[in-house]
Amino acid sequence: MAEILALGISHYPPLHGPDERMSWILKRMLQNPKLPSELRTPAGWPAEMQSEWGNDEGASSAARHRTALVDWLGKTRAALDAFKPDFVLMWGDDQYENFKEDIVPPYCIAAYDRFKFATPAGNVWGETDKVFDLPGHPAAAKMLASRLIEEGFDTAMPTSRCTIRWATPSPMR
Repeated sequence: MAEILALGISHYPPLHGPDERMSWILKRMLQNPKLPSELRTPAGWPAEMQSEWGNDEGASSAARHRTALVDWLGKTRAALDAFKPDFVLMWGDDQYENFKEDIVPPYCIAAYDRFKFATPAGNVWGETDKVFDLPGHPAAAKMLASRLIEEGFDTAMPTSRCTIRWATPSPMR
């Protein structure tokens, strides 16, 4: 009988950038013309959100948020290492790197021999030259995709080599 360990981590994109830029998503949303005007300024926000925004547009809260996330990422990695898995199945939401504009399915199973990716440029840890090259498991991915298709799931499965490039969002002004 197989053992399964389920782990989850954040996919918060601004985590790699400096604290002063972590709020760029919120700042962009505040420009949405469909957002009621009373919610476009801190005066219209819930008290807890106003507190996090503070007088530095969330930079202090961002530092605390990063510390907590990185701590939990470390605990998650330690749990994975202690489990010593034979196989890792990961869920993520970035199919765009694989499909571009021609088709972007709601999910896919990547049957790659290898996964190669680099750290995002300008990351807060100063790790700009790290490249990771990890083995994939095409046979397991193809078996999973085949079984899902047999069960009636419409499954996409890219098989060409995967290279992930990070885009650094521009700061909101």
